[in-house]
Amino acid sequence: MDDRRATPAAANNYLKTMSALCKWAVKDGHIKANPAEGVGKTKLEGDGFPAWQIEDVRAFCIKWEIGTRQRLAMELAMHTGLRRSDLVRIGRQHMRGIYLHP
Repeated sequence: MDDRRATPAAANNYLKTMSALCKWAVKDGHIKANPAEGVGKTKLEGDGFPAWQIEDVRAFCIKWEIGTRQRLAMELAMHTGLRRSDLVRIGRQHMRGIYLHP
């Protein structure tokens, strides 16, 4: 974790992955103890990504015209209420006439 202190989110992801791997290794008898057990996560600073303001949306729409993939992604994200994980799966197979069905 100390080696990854410059990127705390990546350090936490690494810890999560290694903890799961070591838990499996203990269960399967490959190691006797989980070295990741008891290691604390790195505290993340900041408030995350800022929400877009109307000016940000306008600038995006000027840069990416209707018909581009970038514009389609933004429009779907703004007007469907879908999660990012669902947005990447949505496609023509979900269209029923002019309506989008999950």
